[in-house]
Amino acid sequence: MPAKTQIADFLGDKALVLPALLNAAIVGNERAKYVLSLCQMAASHSEHPEEGDAPSLRTDREACGIADPTFDRIIGASVSDGHGNFHIPGADRLMAALDQAMEAMLAPLTLLAGDSEKTAALHERYRQRLDRLVKARPAIVDDMLSSETIASMISGRPSAGDGFHVLIMDLHKEINRLQGELATEVVQGAKAYGVTQADRSVIKAFMAGISRTAALKFEHPGLATTAARPDGTLLLQNDLGTTDAHVLVVRIIEMTGIVTHTDIHLQRLRFFQSLLEETGIEWDELRSHQGSAIAEGDLFYVARGRFEAHDTAALERFTERLGSRLVFLIDWNRARKTVAITGTQRTSRKNS
Repeated sequence: MPAKTQIADFLGDKALVLPALLNAAIVGNERAKYVLSLCQMAASHSEHPEEGDAPSLRTDREACGIADPTFDRIIGASVSDGHGNFHIPGADRLMAALDQAMEAMLAPLTLLAGDSEKTAALHERYRQRLDRLVKARPAIVDDMLSSETIASMISGRPSAGDGFHVLIMDLHKEINRLQGELATEVVQGAKAYGVTQADRSVIKAFMAGISRTAALKFEHPGLATTAARPDGTLLLQNDLGTTDAHVLVVRIIEMTGIVTHTDIHLQRLRFFQSLLEETGIEWDELRSHQGSAIAEGDLFYVARGRFEAHDTAALERFTERLGSRLVFLIDWNRARKTVAITGTQRTSRKNS
Protein backbone atom coordinates (compact mmCIF):
# COMPACT_ATOMS: atom_id res chain seq x y z
CA MET A 1 0.00 0.00 0.00
CA PRO A 2 1.26 3.56 -0.66
CA ALA A 3 2.84 5.35 2.29
CA LYS A 4 1.26 8.49 3.68
CA THR A 5 3.82 10.69 1.92
CA GLN A 6 3.17 8.99 -1.42
CA ILE A 7 -0.57 9.53 -1.09
CA ALA A 8 -0.09 13.16 -0.07
CA ASP A 9 2.16 13.65 -3.10
CA PHE A 10 -0.37 11.97 -5.37
CA LEU A 11 -3.42 13.78 -4.00
CA GLY A 12 -1.91 17.16 -3.20
CA ASP A 13 -4.16 19.15 -0.87
CA LYS A 14 -6.87 16.50 -1.21
CA ALA A 15 -4.94 14.46 1.33
CA LEU A 16 -6.13 16.98 3.92
CA VAL A 17 -9.78 16.42 2.96
CA LEU A 18 -9.89 12.69 2.34
CA PRO A 19 -9.58 11.55 6.00
CA ALA A 20 -12.61 13.63 7.01
CA LEU A 21 -14.63 12.29 4.06
CA LEU A 22 -13.69 8.72 4.93
CA ASN A 23 -14.77 9.26 8.53
CA ALA A 24 -18.10 10.62 7.29
CA ALA A 25 -18.39 7.68 4.90
CA ILE A 26 -17.97 5.22 7.78
CA VAL A 27 -20.78 6.95 9.66
CA GLY A 28 -22.85 7.00 6.46
CA ASN A 29 -22.42 3.24 6.11
CA GLU A 30 -23.87 2.65 9.57
CA ARG A 31 -26.72 5.10 8.99
CA ALA A 32 -27.66 3.46 5.70
CA LYS A 33 -27.77 0.02 7.32
CA TYR A 34 -29.82 1.43 10.20
CA VAL A 35 -32.45 2.77 7.77
CA LEU A 36 -32.68 -0.57 5.97
CA SER A 37 -33.03 -2.40 9.29
CA LEU A 38 -35.76 0.00 10.37
CA CYS A 39 -37.73 -0.53 7.15
CA GLN A 40 -37.34 -4.30 7.43
CA MET A 41 -38.49 -4.39 11.05
CA ALA A 42 -41.38 -1.98 10.40
CA ALA A 43 -42.74 -4.25 7.67
CA SER A 44 -42.23 -7.41 9.73
CA HIS A 45 -43.83 -6.05 12.90
CA SER A 46 -46.80 -4.50 11.09
CA GLU A 47 -47.57 -7.88 9.52
CA HIS A 48 -47.27 -9.73 12.84
CA PRO A 49 -48.00 -7.25 15.67
CA GLU A 50 -49.18 -10.12 17.87
CA GLU A 51 -45.67 -11.51 18.15
CA GLY A 52 -44.52 -9.03 20.79
CA ASP A 53 -43.57 -5.45 21.52
CA ALA A 54 -42.04 -3.50 18.66
CA PRO A 55 -38.29 -2.94 18.94
CA SER A 56 -37.19 0.69 18.85
CA LEU A 57 -33.68 0.23 17.38
CA ARG A 58 -32.67 3.10 19.64
CA THR A 59 -29.21 1.61 20.21
CA ASP A 60 -28.66 1.44 16.46
CA ARG A 61 -29.84 5.02 15.98
CA GLU A 62 -27.62 6.40 18.70
CA ALA A 63 -24.63 4.34 17.52
CA CYS A 64 -24.80 5.89 14.05
CA GLY A 65 -25.31 9.42 15.33
CA ILE A 66 -28.91 10.12 14.32
CA ALA A 67 -30.28 12.47 16.97
CA ASP A 68 -34.02 12.36 16.19
CA PRO A 69 -35.72 10.18 18.89
CA THR A 70 -39.00 10.06 16.95
CA PHE A 71 -37.39 7.40 14.76
CA ASP A 72 -37.60 5.05 17.78
CA ARG A 73 -41.41 4.96 17.47
CA ILE A 74 -41.61 4.23 13.76
CA ILE A 75 -41.68 0.42 13.98
CA GLY A 76 -44.45 0.34 16.58
CA ALA A 77 -46.54 2.85 14.64
CA SER A 78 -46.27 1.09 11.26
CA VAL A 79 -49.30 -0.80 9.92
CA SER A 80 -50.00 -3.11 7.01
CA ASP A 81 -52.92 -2.66 4.64
CA GLY A 82 -53.11 -6.44 4.24
CA HIS A 83 -52.17 -6.24 0.57
CA GLY A 84 -48.42 -5.97 0.73
CA ASN A 85 -48.24 -2.24 1.46
CA PHE A 86 -47.13 -0.59 4.69
CA HIS A 87 -47.81 2.77 6.28
CA ILE A 88 -44.46 3.67 7.85
CA PRO A 89 -44.62 7.08 9.58
CA GLY A 90 -41.77 9.27 8.41
CA ALA A 91 -41.00 7.07 5.41
CA ASP A 92 -40.00 10.13 3.40
CA ARG A 93 -37.54 11.17 6.14
CA LEU A 94 -36.12 7.66 6.20
CA MET A 95 -35.50 7.72 2.45
CA ALA A 96 -33.91 11.16 2.74
CA ALA A 97 -31.61 9.85 5.49
CA LEU A 98 -30.73 6.85 3.32
CA ASP A 99 -29.89 9.03 0.32
CA GLN A 100 -27.75 11.36 2.43
CA ALA A 101 -25.89 8.38 3.90
CA MET A 102 -25.24 6.98 0.43
CA GLU A 103 -23.92 10.33 -0.77
CA ALA A 104 -21.55 10.40 2.21
CA MET A 105 -20.28 6.94 1.27
CA LEU A 106 -19.73 8.04 -2.33
CA ALA A 107 -18.01 11.34 -1.41
CA PRO A 108 -14.43 9.96 -1.09
CA LEU A 109 -14.65 8.49 -4.60
CA THR A 110 -16.05 11.80 -5.87
CA LEU A 111 -13.06 13.62 -4.41
CA LEU A 112 -10.61 11.31 -6.17
CA ALA A 113 -12.50 11.10 -9.49
CA GLY A 114 -10.40 13.73 -11.26
CA ASP A 115 -7.02 12.16 -10.54
CA SER A 116 -6.95 9.50 -13.25
CA GLU A 117 -9.08 7.72 -15.81
CA LYS A 118 -9.27 4.73 -13.47
CA THR A 119 -10.61 6.71 -10.50
CA ALA A 120 -12.97 8.64 -12.78
CA ALA A 121 -14.41 5.41 -14.19
CA LEU A 122 -14.75 3.89 -10.73
CA HIS A 123 -16.62 6.92 -9.43
CA GLU A 124 -18.85 7.06 -12.49
CA ARG A 125 -19.91 3.42 -12.07
CA TYR A 126 -20.97 4.02 -8.49
CA ARG A 127 -22.56 7.37 -9.31
CA GLN A 128 -24.68 5.78 -12.03
CA ARG A 129 -25.70 2.90 -9.77
CA LEU A 130 -26.86 5.23 -7.00
CA ASP A 131 -28.70 7.57 -9.38
CA ARG A 132 -30.39 4.60 -11.03
CA LEU A 133 -31.56 3.14 -7.70
CA VAL A 134 -32.88 6.47 -6.42
CA LYS A 135 -34.71 7.11 -9.70
CA ALA A 136 -36.21 3.60 -9.76
CA ARG A 137 -37.55 3.84 -6.20
CA PRO A 138 -41.27 4.70 -6.32
CA ALA A 139 -42.29 8.09 -4.98
CA ILE A 140 -43.60 7.97 -1.42
CA VAL A 141 -47.21 9.03 -1.02
CA ASP A 142 -48.78 9.27 2.45
CA ASP A 143 -45.81 7.43 3.99
CA MET A 144 -46.65 4.20 2.13
CA LEU A 145 -44.01 1.69 1.06
CA SER A 146 -44.71 -1.54 -0.79
CA SER A 147 -43.25 -4.91 0.11
CA GLU A 148 -41.54 -4.93 -3.30
CA THR A 149 -39.84 -1.60 -2.61
CA ILE A 150 -38.63 -2.70 0.82
CA ALA A 151 -37.45 -6.08 -0.46
CA SER A 152 -35.53 -4.51 -3.34
CA MET A 153 -33.76 -2.15 -0.91
CA ILE A 154 -32.71 -4.66 1.74
CA SER A 155 -32.01 -7.70 -0.43
CA GLY A 156 -28.47 -8.93 -0.79
CA ARG A 157 -29.50 -10.66 -4.02
CA PRO A 158 -32.26 -8.51 -5.59
CA SER A 159 -34.04 -9.80 -8.65
CA ALA A 160 -33.02 -6.69 -10.56
CA GLY A 161 -29.36 -7.48 -9.94
CA ASP A 162 -28.65 -4.35 -7.89
CA GLY A 163 -30.09 -2.71 -4.80
CA PHE A 164 -29.26 -0.34 -1.98
CA HIS A 165 -27.95 -3.12 0.25
CA VAL A 166 -25.68 -4.43 -2.52
CA LEU A 167 -24.42 -0.92 -3.23
CA ILE A 168 -23.77 -0.32 0.47
CA MET A 169 -21.66 -3.48 0.65
CA ASP A 170 -19.67 -2.54 -2.46
CA LEU A 171 -19.05 1.03 -1.30
CA HIS A 172 -18.02 -0.28 2.12
CA LYS A 173 -15.30 -2.32 0.43
CA GLU A 174 -14.06 0.78 -1.40
CA ILE A 175 -14.01 2.75 1.86
CA ASN A 176 -12.00 0.00 3.54
CA ARG A 177 -9.56 -0.02 0.62
CA LEU A 178 -9.04 3.73 0.82
CA GLN A 179 -8.65 3.54 4.59
CA GLY A 180 -5.89 1.01 4.13
CA GLU A 181 -4.11 3.18 1.55
CA LEU A 182 -4.39 6.25 3.77
CA ALA A 183 -3.22 4.53 6.95
CA THR A 184 -0.65 6.70 8.72
CA GLU A 185 0.61 3.88 10.93
CA VAL A 186 0.35 0.16 11.55
CA VAL A 187 -0.56 -0.88 15.10
CA GLN A 188 0.21 -4.57 15.66
CA GLY A 189 -0.91 -5.29 12.09
CA ALA A 190 -3.97 -3.00 12.06
CA LYS A 191 -3.88 -0.15 9.54
CA ALA A 192 -4.78 2.96 11.50
CA TYR A 193 -5.21 6.68 11.05
CA GLY A 194 -6.30 9.47 13.35
CA VAL A 195 -6.05 7.31 16.48
CA THR A 196 -4.91 8.56 19.90
CA GLN A 197 -2.30 7.17 22.24
CA ALA A 198 -5.05 5.74 24.45
CA ASP A 199 -6.59 4.03 21.39
CA ARG A 200 -3.38 2.18 20.64
CA SER A 201 -3.56 0.00 23.76
CA VAL A 202 -7.08 -1.13 22.82
CA ILE A 203 -6.04 -1.75 19.20
CA LYS A 204 -3.02 -3.75 20.39
CA ALA A 205 -5.25 -5.89 22.62
CA PHE A 206 -7.68 -6.55 19.76
CA MET A 207 -4.84 -7.49 17.41
CA ALA A 208 -3.19 -9.67 20.06
CA GLY A 209 -6.40 -11.69 20.20
CA ILE A 210 -6.51 -11.99 16.42
CA SER A 211 -2.85 -13.04 16.26
CA ARG A 212 -3.38 -15.71 18.93
CA THR A 213 -5.82 -17.68 16.76
CA ALA A 214 -5.17 -16.39 13.21
CA ALA A 215 -3.30 -19.54 12.17
CA LEU A 216 -6.58 -21.49 12.43
CA LYS A 217 -7.96 -19.81 9.30
CA PHE A 218 -5.42 -21.83 7.27
CA GLU A 219 -5.64 -20.80 3.60
CA HIS A 220 -8.82 -18.73 3.95
CA PRO A 221 -8.61 -14.94 3.41
CA GLY A 222 -9.72 -12.56 6.11
CA LEU A 223 -8.96 -10.83 9.42
CA ALA A 224 -7.54 -7.64 7.90
CA THR A 225 -8.26 -4.85 10.37
CA THR A 226 -8.51 -1.07 10.04
CA ALA A 227 -8.80 1.42 12.90
CA ALA A 228 -9.92 5.04 12.80
CA ARG A 229 -11.39 7.70 15.06
CA PRO A 230 -14.43 9.32 13.42
CA ASP A 231 -16.67 11.58 15.55
CA GLY A 232 -14.68 11.02 18.75
CA THR A 233 -15.14 7.25 18.62
CA LEU A 234 -12.53 4.55 18.09
CA LEU A 235 -13.78 2.36 15.26
CA LEU A 236 -12.35 -1.10 14.53
CA GLN A 237 -13.40 -2.92 11.35
CA ASN A 238 -12.52 -6.47 10.35
CA ASP A 239 -13.21 -7.90 6.90
CA LEU A 240 -13.95 -11.50 8.03
CA GLY A 241 -12.99 -12.83 4.60
CA THR A 242 -14.65 -12.20 1.26
CA THR A 243 -18.27 -13.15 1.99
CA ASP A 244 -20.73 -10.38 1.10
CA ALA A 245 -22.63 -8.76 3.98
CA HIS A 246 -20.29 -10.39 6.51
CA VAL A 247 -18.89 -7.45 8.44
CA LEU A 248 -17.83 -6.83 12.03
CA VAL A 249 -17.56 -3.30 13.43
CA VAL A 250 -16.51 -2.41 16.99
CA ARG A 251 -17.14 1.08 18.35
CA ILE A 252 -15.25 2.06 21.50
CA ILE A 253 -16.77 5.02 23.34
CA GLU A 254 -14.77 5.68 26.50
CA MET A 255 -15.25 2.45 28.54
CA THR A 256 -18.08 1.07 26.38
CA GLY A 257 -17.63 -1.36 23.50
CA ILE A 258 -20.45 -1.73 20.97
CA VAL A 259 -20.09 -4.74 18.67
CA THR A 260 -22.11 -4.93 15.45
CA HIS A 261 -21.99 -8.13 13.40
CA THR A 262 -23.87 -8.19 10.10
CA ASP A 263 -24.40 -11.43 8.20
CA ILE A 264 -26.78 -13.21 5.84
CA HIS A 265 -26.57 -16.37 7.98
CA LEU A 266 -28.67 -16.26 11.15
CA GLN A 267 -27.05 -19.43 12.48
CA ARG A 268 -23.57 -17.95 12.18
CA LEU A 269 -24.66 -14.86 14.13
CA ARG A 270 -25.95 -17.02 16.95
CA PHE A 271 -22.76 -19.05 16.89
CA PHE A 272 -20.77 -15.82 17.19
CA GLN A 273 -22.84 -14.77 20.21
CA SER A 274 -22.17 -18.12 21.87
CA LEU A 275 -18.42 -17.57 21.49
CA LEU A 276 -18.63 -14.46 23.68
CA GLU A 277 -20.94 -15.75 26.40
CA GLU A 278 -18.28 -15.60 29.10
CA THR A 279 -17.41 -11.93 28.51
CA GLY A 280 -20.60 -10.48 29.98
CA ILE A 281 -21.58 -8.72 26.76
CA GLU A 282 -25.29 -7.87 26.58
CA TRP A 283 -26.96 -8.41 23.22
CA ASP A 284 -29.93 -6.56 21.82
CA GLU A 285 -32.68 -8.72 20.38
CA LEU A 286 -31.32 -10.46 17.28
CA ARG A 287 -33.05 -9.27 14.10
CA SER A 288 -34.23 -12.71 13.09
CA HIS A 289 -37.94 -12.20 12.33
CA GLN A 290 -38.99 -12.60 8.72
CA GLY A 291 -42.34 -11.39 7.57
CA SER A 292 -44.00 -12.77 4.47
CA ALA A 293 -43.34 -9.47 2.73
CA ILE A 294 -39.64 -10.30 2.58
CA ALA A 295 -38.28 -13.24 0.62
CA GLU A 296 -36.94 -16.11 2.74
CA GLY A 297 -33.15 -16.28 2.76
CA ASP A 298 -32.77 -12.83 1.22
CA LEU A 299 -32.11 -10.69 4.28
CA PHE A 300 -29.13 -9.59 6.24
CA TYR A 301 -29.27 -10.06 9.99
CA VAL A 302 -27.78 -7.80 12.62
CA ALA A 303 -26.46 -8.70 16.06
CA ARG A 304 -25.52 -5.76 18.28
CA GLY A 305 -23.94 -6.20 21.69
CA ARG A 306 -22.83 -3.80 24.39
CA PHE A 307 -19.97 -4.31 26.85
CA GLU A 308 -19.47 -1.94 29.78
CA ALA A 309 -15.94 -2.05 31.19
CA HIS A 310 -15.15 -0.80 34.70
CA ASP A 311 -11.60 0.16 33.69
CA THR A 312 -9.15 0.15 30.79
CA ALA A 313 -7.76 -3.27 31.71
CA ALA A 314 -11.24 -4.82 31.51
CA LEU A 315 -11.85 -3.16 28.15
CA GLU A 316 -8.58 -4.51 26.80
CA ARG A 317 -9.36 -8.03 28.06
CA PHE A 318 -12.71 -7.88 26.27
CA THR A 319 -11.28 -6.63 22.98
CA GLU A 320 -8.55 -9.28 23.08
CA ARG A 321 -11.13 -12.02 23.65
CA LEU A 322 -13.28 -10.61 20.85
CA GLY A 323 -10.34 -10.54 18.44
CA SER A 324 -9.43 -14.13 19.27
CA ARG A 325 -12.93 -15.36 18.34
CA LEU A 326 -13.10 -13.83 14.85
CA VAL A 327 -11.17 -16.61 13.15
CA PHE A 328 -13.98 -19.03 13.99
CA LEU A 329 -16.37 -17.04 11.79
CA ILE A 330 -14.30 -17.58 8.66
CA ASP A 331 -14.70 -21.35 8.44
CA TRP A 332 -17.59 -21.36 10.85
CA ASN A 333 -19.14 -24.74 10.04
CA ARG A 334 -15.92 -26.53 10.93
CA ALA A 335 -15.40 -24.23 13.92
CA ARG A 336 -18.79 -24.86 15.50
CA LYS A 337 -18.32 -28.63 15.12
CA THR A 338 -14.93 -28.31 16.81
CA VAL A 339 -16.42 -26.24 19.63
CA ALA A 340 -19.25 -28.77 20.05
CA ILE A 341 -16.83 -31.71 20.18
CA THR A 342 -14.60 -29.90 22.69
CA GLY A 343 -17.60 -29.16 24.88
CA THR A 344 -18.70 -32.79 24.76
CA GLN A 345 -15.21 -33.98 25.69
CA ARG A 346 -15.10 -31.62 28.66
CA THR A 347 -18.49 -32.87 29.85
CA SER A 348 -17.36 -36.48 29.49
CA ARG A 349 -14.20 -35.85 31.51
CA LYS A 350 -16.21 -34.08 34.17
CA ASN A 351 -18.67 -36.98 34.48
CA SER A 352 -16.00 -39.73 34.42
